[in-house]
Amino acid sequence: MFLSPEEIVRLTGWKRPAQQIGWLRDHGYKFDVNGLNRPVVAIAEANRKLLGGTKARQQEPNWDAMFNGQT
Repeated sequence: MFLSPEEIVRLTGWKRPAQQIGWLRDHGYKFDVNGLNRPVVAIAEANRKLLGGTKARQQEPNWDAMFNGQT
C-alpha cells in the first residue's frame, strides 16, 4: 500500500506536492506521481529508506587468501 498524503507531509516536511517531490528526489526515495501531480510513495519504500532496507554491503577482500596467510 501507500503512504497517506498526511504521512508524506510528515516525512518530507512540505505541504506542496512540488516541494515534496523535490525532497523525495533529493533523499533518494523511489516514488511515482499520480494524475493529480502528487507523489505516491509505497510503504515498503518508506520502510526501506527509514529502516536501512536491503542495501548491498561492501565486503572486505580475503586478505589471507591474497597473501597466503602471511599478513
